[in-house]
Amino acid sequence: MKFIQLLTLFLLFASSSAWANVDSLILSLEHTSDDKQRLDTYILIGKNYVHKDAQLALFWTNKAEKLARNMTNNYGLYTSIKLRSEIYMEINEADSALTLLHSLFDKNLVQSSLDSADTYNLIGVTLQSVGRIDEALEQLNLALEIYREQDSKAGLTIIKINMGNCFYEAGRTQEALNNFKEAYEMALELQDEAKFSAAFLNYAMLTLYLEGDTEKVDQLLTKVKDSPFIQKNENILAVFYQNLAVYYSQVEDWKSAENHYKQALTTAQNSGHKIDAGIYTGLGQIYVHQKKYAEALLQYNLAKSHSTKTSELRLIYNDLANLYAQLENLDSAQHYWQLTYELVRKQENEKTQELVLKSKNNLELIKKENEIELLAARTKSEQLQNRINLVIIFGLIVLIALIILITYLLLQRKKKELVLKDKELQLKKQKLTSLSLRINQKNQVLKDFESTVSEEEDKSSPLVNDAKMALKNSLRIDEDWEEFELFFNDLHSGFYDELKKRYPNLSNNELKICTLSKLRFSLKEIAQTLFLSVDSVKSARYRIRKKLNMEKGEDLSDFLNNLNI
Repeated sequence: MKFIQLLTLFLLFASSSAWANVDSLILSLEHTSDDKQRLDTYILIGKNYVHKDAQLALFWTNKAEKLARNMTNNYGLYTSIKLRSEIYMEINEADSALTLLHSLFDKNLVQSSLDSADTYNLIGVTLQSVGRIDEALEQLNLALEIYREQDSKAGLTIIKINMGNCFYEAGRTQEALNNFKEAYEMALELQDEAKFSAAFLNYAMLTLYLEGDTEKVDQLLTKVKDSPFIQKNENILAVFYQNLAVYYSQVEDWKSAENHYKQALTTAQNSGHKIDAGIYTGLGQIYVHQKKYAEALLQYNLAKSHSTKTSELRLIYNDLANLYAQLENLDSAQHYWQLTYELVRKQENEKTQELVLKSKNNLELIKKENEIELLAARTKSEQLQNRINLVIIFGLIVLIALIILITYLLLQRKKKELVLKDKELQLKKQKLTSLSLRINQKNQVLKDFESTVSEEEDKSSPLVNDAKMALKNSLRIDEDWEEFELFFNDLHSGFYDELKKRYPNLSNNELKICTLSKLRFSLKEIAQTLFLSVDSVKSARYRIRKKLNMEKGEDLSDFLNNLNI
């Protein structure tokens, strides 16, 4: 289905005085000292410029916003910020508009339920303009609920129109039609065709496209075109006629299509608004079907002269190329096909240029706003700068103090950790020493036991061996050694296990000797700890040196402590 132009309603309660003569409004400012009256006048002037000059609209809106802040007038602040969002919408700055509208809620400037609904409506329309349909419908539904609670038929009518627009844009045409129909019926009940002609026009166009009910559309058209609102805004009626013409072209009712395009052209000319190039293009297409080629060429050329959009020109050039090809004027056809191709490329570039231009326009607006603010704040700038400097200096002092404090605390913490670690290390060493002494003492007990056995008695007799074993078990020397190994591994993490892994041919006794050697025990201390003779320890150390592939003269304790374990 070809796109049809639908109308969106932004504001619910617009004062007719907003469109009063700007000169008289500005003149009235010279004769009033009442801030409330000046505030209202600033807002009215800003509204008058919204669709004419965005920079002037922003100028007067900013004056209103500043005055409202000085007066602590929340409603004036609400109205001026909302108006500023509409200006941003007008210059396609939807993101800025949304930020302002959301700020109305964030700053608690929305005082009444109807103001809330109006703001939700504006947010919804803004979201729709950037294609965020689901979010737009969510906001419009919030407004819908409030208008239902307040039993506001006027508000419900506007929301239904805007929801219909969202559904139409999303391709959900039946839901769009249902909403437009509800809006139309409520508008009839209100008997206020001037304010809500949009309901009639949108309902009529979608009824025509979905149901093809031309009789119903003619009835609606008769109602609408005589309303004071349409008579003051004939450009809306021109859009309506143009859409009717598009419909009749699609159903190949060329005569009706031609008549409605001509009505659209006459109405647009009478309204004083810019004529849509699509009217001339539509007439050109009709004349091609009627084989009135000279008239078709005339209309296409008029379309060219009235078109400023690349997308429109591309379609016009394409139609001209096809027409010249049909007339077998291949040179002209080739010329317009070439122009069409160039415009396709130009259209791609325009997307990038549009972003650049948008940024540039935004920069100009910001620059203008800044100039206004600088003029108003010049007398306060030095005080503000001094305050900023004091804040910066104070902040730096606080920051430096915090850095010093944090550094001091970290150093103190590090010192405590080192002291604790050193104490822990000393305790572990003391524990190892204590265990070593305990093992030595218990081994000495065993030696004393052996020495008490009479020389005449067979030391290897079962009775002596049993007694010796019983004594050894009661002394729990093996358990002490296991505890010694645990503390050693804790102090020298992984040494024992890694040594066994690197040198698997070391026996358990040899591993024990390595452990004690790493602690720099003497031969005698090792012998006493392991209950061995000094000669046995010497022999074992010799075997260990060979298994560790040590060089001659190299000290075993140094070797073990230098291992990367």
